Amino acid sequence: MFCAKLDIRKAFDSISRDFLIARLLQKGFPNSFVTWIKGCITDVHFSICLNGSLEGFFNSTSGLRQGCPLSPLLFCIAMDGLSNILIDPTSSNQFKGICCNDLHINHLMYADDLLVMGDSNIDNANHLNSCLHLFSSLSGLHINPNKSAVIFSSNEPCNNLICEALGIHNISPYLTYLGIPISPKRLKFTHFQPLLSKITALLAGWKNLFLSFAGRIQFLKFTITNFIAYWIRGSIIPKGCCVYINKLCSKFLFHNNLVERKLHLISWSKVNIPKSVGGLGIPSIEALYFGVFCSIIGRFYNNQNMLCRWYKSKFISPGKHPPSTASKFWHSISETFYKIKGLLQFSVSNDSNFSFIWDPWINGYTIGENYQVQGLDDVLVHKFIRTDSWNLPNYLDPSIFVRLQAVEIKEKNEVLWEGTANWTFKRFIAFFYSHLPNVDWYTSIWHKNHALKFACFTWMARLQKLKTADNLHFRGIQVPLNCSLCSGHLENHTHLFFVCDFSFYILKTVLPEFSSFFFRPTLPQALDFIENSVLLNRAGKDFCFLVISSITYYIWRERNNRRFSNSRDNVAKVICNISMAVRLKISKWKNKTKISHSFLNT
Repeated sequence: MFCAKLDIRKAFDSISRDFLIARLLQKGFPNSFVTWIKGCITDVHFSICLNGSLEGFFNSTSGLRQGCPLSPLLFCIAMDGLSNILIDPTSSNQFKGICCNDLHINHLMYADDLLVMGDSNIDNANHLNSCLHLFSSLSGLHINPNKSAVIFSSNEPCNNLICEALGIHNISPYLTYLGIPISPKRLKFTHFQPLLSKITALLAGWKNLFLSFAGRIQFLKFTITNFIAYWIRGSIIPKGCCVYINKLCSKFLFHNNLVERKLHLISWSKVNIPKSVGGLGIPSIEALYFGVFCSIIGRFYNNQNMLCRWYKSKFISPGKHPPSTASKFWHSISETFYKIKGLLQFSVSNDSNFSFIWDPWINGYTIGENYQVQGLDDVLVHKFIRTDSWNLPNYLDPSIFVRLQAVEIKEKNEVLWEGTANWTFKRFIAFFYSHLPNVDWYTSIWHKNHALKFACFTWMARLQKLKTADNLHFRGIQVPLNCSLCSGHLENHTHLFFVCDFSFYILKTVLPEFSSFFFRPTLPQALDFIENSVLLNRAGKDFCFLVISSITYYIWRERNNRRFSNSRDNVAKVICNISMAVRLKISKWKNKTKISHSFLNT
């Protein structure tokens, strides 16, 4: 086999407008619509800016405008002509692609990114070349051989002859299609250098220097995670790359510095778990892979794309034990299937395309794991259903008949996830971490109306992972051990929140309910007291949790100012800052007026 990435020379600039209009009419677009499109691409005038002023106007005669949102869509319609040429069964120059059973694939296309693959022989290469020349003569789009490349599955004497037939002289060990490396051999660490370079550039960007801890969490959760998720869908990232990415993300989150080596007290594995079990909710690479494999399994049964159709033709079912020659990607999909097998419910209908032997469509029961059935390896369930009733051959084991009687034949063919048709990534991640126990203080910090800026530091304080004097001293770092707020006791989390005179005065002033405490509460005790209060409704509890989080944040900030900036605010100023911050946070709450009168009297 061979695979070639073909570059189209000046794709948008050289496309024939007459060809595009003809394709629109052939595809069945209304004449009035085609007239509108023709006006959009032909009645366009351009001007040149010289020394800050526009000089003259001239009309364009060919191509599409780059940057226009309509151009990529029109270009795809034009490239559809090449697809028709490549898959035309009546053509004398039919290009033969790769095939598995009844599924044939000879090209992949995304706008002007074209990937062709097929049998590695001279005749097939000549057929491909004829197809490309035919398309070029019609559309005006020509292949640029200098920017095209080809890879071969093995070293054969005819490889050079194929390159000469195609006019491509770049024989590469691997290709990059849509940013993802493709290689006939196992991908190595070096193949993922673009991924590592891009993540490093994103994390080291100058704008990121101004992000707070909460801002860096959001940047990792939505920008970096989504970027990694794109690569995960097309390749298996080596473990060495995953370790390197985790180190970069950890340094960025806790220090906003990718070069210097600094101390942080929370492991990255603790960050990569949901908030409900004590983490920050940034999914790990393993969790992302699990979610992707679950989504592929869902598409395999409910909405097959080309990838799932290829897998079905080659491996029949993820429930069938994969052969040793199967790719690592399919091995991982099969392993994931066995993990989620108990959550799936198969709905059988007259047109069910489930594997009769290997899919657990009989109320979670798989025939192939319990019986030796010959000749039915690739047979689908609907072959044994006629007019809403079973029509089974006599050579099957009688016990199978008994099990089938309990299977109801329904109108719709689908596979449900825990009884619903919602195969969402959120459900996949929740199941991936379902073996971890929930923490009882989750709703106290990450409640519905939490402020991320305050909640992050409260989370670290609740885990006792702030860089207090006792934590630093335990790790051999010599720092002053006395509390910077009261100067009378050893600084640790218990003392700082809220045994210290300074911090407890703030707590009981802002929330007078804590004045009744005989002993000064710690942070966990304060959170539990609010959570177990019978006098507060849910909105009142959320408000009190927000206040405690803001108190924690401002106490920690005041502590750092006194230690490192040699500046200090009195307790009244700190209370004023807390009250103002809380008022700003609740300004958009629906019941802000009632809460303000009830709690914010200081």
